[in-house]
Amino acid sequence: MSNLLYRDLCIHSCGITACQPDWKWDTAGSPMGDYDLWTVLKGSGFLTADGLPFPVSAGSCFLLRPHGCYAGRQELSDRLTVLHIHFDFLWDGLPLHLPEGEVPALHRQLFDFPFVQKLLYKVLNASSAGEKEMARHWLQVALDEITLQDRQGLQPDPLRRKLSALCDEIQENPGADWRLSPLAARFGYAADYFGRLFSQMTGSPLSLYVIGARMNQAKVLLRSSSSRIGEIALQLGYRDTCFFSRQFRQHTGVTPSAYRQAVRPEERSALPEQRKQGEG
Repeated sequence: MSNLLYRDLCIHSCGITACQPDWKWDTAGSPMGDYDLWTVLKGSGFLTADGLPFPVSAGSCFLLRPHGCYAGRQELSDRLTVLHIHFDFLWDGLPLHLPEGEVPALHRQLFDFPFVQKLLYKVLNASSAGEKEMARHWLQVALDEITLQDRQGLQPDPLRRKLSALCDEIQENPGADWRLSPLAARFGYAADYFGRLFSQMTGSPLSLYVIGARMNQAKVLLRSSSSRIGEIALQLGYRDTCFFSRQFRQHTGVTPSAYRQAVRPEERSALPEQRKQGEG
């Protein structure tokens, strides 16, 4: 999904259906030719997808495939309201039916449903306003968020909350000691197992996640402060300024002082002094 930008999507229709008492849905006689992001806003019932029954309730979210066999029914005492977006992925302007593994899974119960619901309403609002490109953008964001929740949803809810809180801690103080072994001990896991849990949750090994957070903060400091490169390195947990500079260059393609020079031309005069601080 990450290589498909919003310009590679075409939204055919979108809207909200408040299902009437006689509502039934069965695609056997007229299979869909496109994808359908089918999300339950409220109510309960069942959706059968390719012979597999799924109970549905608020937060149930399906990415229905073209030509799949789908049938739905609702509980009359708790009627369904469904938000649906019919769309295609495009390649050179033509519909592209992607292989499994390159699109989000068929079904999930969204654990952060309110956030996805806001994104889906942005799709509807942009589409209603005639902002087709904006609608495609928000649909891509929604699909990316659904993919992220699919990955994070593999963790039990209490652990997911703890790992999410840890990520917040790292972002707020990237220069702290975030080594794997002490963190694993803090959470009560073996280091290797905790490392796998973190990677599964974030999509990145802990060490690379920490480096990314430090590099992001380094950019902020280089833009917004007049601190020397060595001072910034220390603030971000690096005792070796040269190592910090090499890592920054690996991450951004430029040295810290070259980055500062590009975003703050008034700092040109400070460049020789910064080089004396041991920057490579």
